[in-house]
Amino acid sequence: MAWAPAHRAVDAAYELHDTLYASSEAERDERMRQAQARALAAVDACEAAAEAEGGGAKARLSYLRGKALASTAAGRDSEEAERLLADAVKLQPSLNDAWNCLGECYWSRGEHEMARYTFLTALEHGRTADTLYHLSMLQRMIGRPGASTETVLQESVQLAKEAVRLDASSARTWCGLGNAHLTLYARASSSAEDLRMAHRAFLQADKARTEAGGPDHDADMHVNHGTVCSLLGLFAEAIAHFSQAHALDPTIGALLKQQQTWAHVARLSELIATKAGLKPKKFSSLVDELPAASLPLSKLQLGQNPGKAPHVVVIYVMPQDKARCHPCVVVSDREGQCVALLVFPSRGATLQLQVGDAIEVVDPTLCRVEVEHPEAASVRAGFHLISASAAITPLRAHRP
Repeated sequence: MAWAPAHRAVDAAYELHDTLYASSEAERDERMRQAQARALAAVDACEAAAEAEGGGAKARLSYLRGKALASTAAGRDSEEAERLLADAVKLQPSLNDAWNCLGECYWSRGEHEMARYTFLTALEHGRTADTLYHLSMLQRMIGRPGASTETVLQESVQLAKEAVRLDASSARTWCGLGNAHLTLYARASSSAEDLRMAHRAFLQADKARTEAGGPDHDADMHVNHGTVCSLLGLFAEAIAHFSQAHALDPTIGALLKQQQTWAHVARLSELIATKAGLKPKKFSSLVDELPAASLPLSKLQLGQNPGKAPHVVVIYVMPQDKARCHPCVVVSDREGQCVALLVFPSRGATLQLQVGDAIEVVDPTLCRVEVEHPEAASVRAGFHLISASAAITPLRAHRP
């Protein structure tokens, strides 16, 4: 019996729930209803033959019909879709995708513990990348009673890693790993390593999508990847991702993030060029108290500088937004050279810098930031930026 056309039609309709962007909600709903109608018609075409075939055909028919019904927002919340999918897994517990669809139905209705139980049950019948992806994402959302936030998020990362190991060709599993690391950074670790791991995972997601020849429709991934790039100081890449996200879905809020990133870069460029607007006497009073033998910033090379530890003083502290868990400041060395500095504290540590703090930056990484205005290529901002993952050493605390 030819089940393939029904599977293709149902999968295509179901995928639209998370990937379809349209100019209006009405247009989106109509296109999803049309895809659902095609999917149900394809399933209906299999019904008579399924009755004659017997065996697992009835389970498959319930699964396909339930998944087709769950392909729209209203259908995913329907009792009929839940009943059909539940019947399918009772008749054939090895139908892993039916378990996943059933879990998503519970999830959509806010029944998170039932969704978790469903995904865990699915794993008992076979560990698949899709189930691990869903469980990782759900765990980040709802946590686990009695477990710390960091423990739960570390477990989410491990689930996402296993999903990638099982299906390294899937853009979605790589994206799930990137999201897991980004959430761990934002809610628990503040670690540069989590940001770098997220960045690599999102790059792999884009590579997997390109190699599969699929369309670029994941606006959420571009927003999250842009956020990671901005936090790592990769501002040009961040603006490019926010621009792509806005092009895919103008309602997602990426345009504002693009504008905020440019404003952040432009402000840093201005502060560095003007020595944070400090009067010469005030500026001199800050830098002159640095040790005379301090390593100047001019001795650093682009890239990593192992074994080097320049001394700098904070001349401006950038306001932190809710996404940024590490400080971004403007610093100067004794010679008056100013750069931006990103400091990633050790895991679990907190760091609050103030104007006037003198610090030693251990093993810094130096890069050159060059960014074009997203709407005017002739307008540019540029400056040097240092990032430091190692703990910095205070030389002199702020004095009022």
